[in-house]
Amino acid sequence: MARRVLIGGFWHESDTFNPLPAASDSFVWLVGEDLTELGDRPAGKDNELAGALVEFGAAGLGVDSLLAVSAPVSGPVPGPVFDHFLSALEHRLAVTSPQAVSGVYFALHGSTSVTDREDAQAEIVSTLRRHVGRNIPLVISVDLHASPSPALIAGVDAIVGYRTAPHRDIVDTGRRAARLLLRLMAFGSRPWKIHIRLPLLLPGEYGQTDLEPMRSLVANVADYTNQPEILEASFLQGYPWADNPNAMVSLCAALAPGPAPESAREQLIDLARNVFAQRAAFYRSTPVLSIADALAKADGRDGPWYLCDSGDNPTAGAVEDRVDLLQHVLVHRLSNFLFAPIVAPTAVDQCIRQVGRRISLTLGGQLVQAGPQVSASFHVLAAVKDSLAGDVAILAADGNRIVLTTRRVAMHDPAWLAGLGLDATDPGTVYVLKSGYLFPAYQDLLARVPGARAYLVATPGASSLDLATFPYRRLRRPIYPLDGEDLGLDWSMTVITARGDSEWETETLAL
Repeated sequence: MARRVLIGGFWHESDTFNPLPAASDSFVWLVGEDLTELGDRPAGKDNELAGALVEFGAAGLGVDSLLAVSAPVSGPVPGPVFDHFLSALEHRLAVTSPQAVSGVYFALHGSTSVTDREDAQAEIVSTLRRHVGRNIPLVISVDLHASPSPALIAGVDAIVGYRTAPHRDIVDTGRRAARLLLRLMAFGSRPWKIHIRLPLLLPGEYGQTDLEPMRSLVANVADYTNQPEILEASFLQGYPWADNPNAMVSLCAALAPGPAPESAREQLIDLARNVFAQRAAFYRSTPVLSIADALAKADGRDGPWYLCDSGDNPTAGAVEDRVDLLQHVLVHRLSNFLFAPIVAPTAVDQCIRQVGRRISLTLGGQLVQAGPQVSASFHVLAAVKDSLAGDVAILAADGNRIVLTTRRVAMHDPAWLAGLGLDATDPGTVYVLKSGYLFPAYQDLLARVPGARAYLVATPGASSLDLATFPYRRLRRPIYPLDGEDLGLDWSMTVITARGDSEWETETLAL
């Protein structure tokens, strides 16, 4: 019988401190042939599954596509949406013969929260296992910011994580996962797994892989895999904007079947100790300015300047409707700022009918009543429709421009501003972007535009870099940086070792 693999995915990064659940209509569903056709698209523009399909095709494997569901980062996934997904997954599995399956590859985010579920991602894996059994290799890929639970890791044979942030290796991660699955299918027995959990919370902005210490640490984990018995290893940064007992930094490895991997285990423990030893260095890796310091520094001269409103960052799951920086600019009568974007559906609706006129508006907290509000007179410059942001209004006030939208939009690419007729590289402008670290298109802009500079700004919101402001209730303690160095704590890590789904050996080791 020809070998066949099952593929599918569920991607959602869920900020449990964002009180707005993900919108049901924001989820994109790919089922059957729609999913398989990903492999025919240019790989650089696709996702993990597209990369995996290339590898499976080269190996001559048949592919049965289940379904792949995704939505932009936001608050938690609504329970009914996840119920529908599980039902659809079970339906797709029911028409697939388990005897025809040689392996399973499923792409997950790794930090998905569902409103009425304890461990939704482990449920997905359990659903797959019920169909294919315990002995079929099952590999998942995850985001670098994944927070896998012990139950999730117990159900799979290996985890393959991204190695870059900002993420440039998404397609390549899918190819790595597919190649690993092919190796596991050839073994005929299940691998060893090691999972090390560290008491460390780390926002993504402090784990950029082109900066130290993250650059060297990720490279060290990649080098670790150059040993023949080590099939795969991943450094997973975790996702701190979720009240989740698994939100910490972790390291995962899959090792070839055979004798207990004592040497490889000790090496991974040494890598984990090195990670924790540099915990303070992570928090020094990226300069972060207060609002006052950022506005004093970015005077718009010899720019352009890009200020990243990190606390209201939609790519980390925040709401995107706060006006903390806008309030400071207007109160202190600063000019030459461009704010992009602020979500304000009610204000946009008012502006559509007032293009070319002045209008009094109150901005801030139109989706969630949190943070300051700004009431002022604005000149409505334009109102347009946008495929990503919905209705858009462009305003002016005191020499500044403000982009309002009806939908959340990630500031991935300066081309979005250009599509609105706004120059993203004006040397006299300070751009206030709803963003954390800049994405590759903006980083490329910084490299080629003379005088361009960017700074993270410590602003409040559902993606604040000040983790002490969040009401964690389920997080395992002690954990750095919430529990400081001056408390005389005895830090420890948890090391979990198992083969297949056999009983886990758990050990707590001092750091």
